[in-house]
Amino acid sequence: MKKLPIFIALLGIIAIIGGILYFSKSKTVDIITLPNNQPSLEIAQLKYEHASSTYAEMSVHYPNSDATHLPEIYDFVTKTKNDFWSQYGSLTDAQAKDLYIRPDNQYQMYIDTRIATSTKTVTYLVSVYEYTGGAHGGTDISSFTYDQKGKFVEIDDVFAPNYLSVIAPMARKYFYDTLGDYSQPTAIDSGTEATTSNYSVWYLTPDTVTFVFGQYQVGPYVIGIQEYPIEKSKIVDILKLAFK
Repeated sequence: MKKLPIFIALLGIIAIIGGILYFSKSKTVDIITLPNNQPSLEIAQLKYEHASSTYAEMSVHYPNSDATHLPEIYDFVTKTKNDFWSQYGSLTDAQAKDLYIRPDNQYQMYIDTRIATSTKTVTYLVSVYEYTGGAHGGTDISSFTYDQKGKFVEIDDVFAPNYLSVIAPMARKYFYDTLGDYSQPTAIDSGTEATTSNYSVWYLTPDTVTFVFGQYQVGPYVIGIQEYPIEKSKIVDILKLAFK
């Protein structure tokens, strides 16, 4: 009977060790194993940086990258950080006064990242919020998609050349149908026009292609950033074979 407590204690120790290993793994694993014996899809870990001065604050959360690994993201984030901080990070009191900046109303920039995956791609949706005076700040989103080998995927790699003539009318109808009282023809027609700039932010999931429409693109500020998901089955004729 004296052996039972020892046995229970051993089980407890094993469980604790197992929990430590599990949580340690969950924090460090950056490879997702895909079904059907497909190659692994590498997901970059996110890194965090913060800087603050009397008149400016900057916090960034973005994929770990450099000039050779995810260079498109690295160049974008580096330029965005440098542009903001070179303008506002080292202001003198006199310069801040000329810009009407106060210590209790700092200029701010925040970069955050959302990740979307399909069976063959990973997309990093990098949002940049900036407040540089006025009633409120503004947010812009950029998307960066990579395949299983880490190669940058452009939208022309996914779609046939005529894709905009098919997608644009569908997007226009979608926003007319879903924006309710904010369904404004002028904004929607302009924001969904068949131009590459209107459809430059996008991501793939296993079943959909989703286009992201920025602030003010299809309506007023109050509606925020909008997304239009399209089931791949509805646009199979304009998808290239590798992404169907």
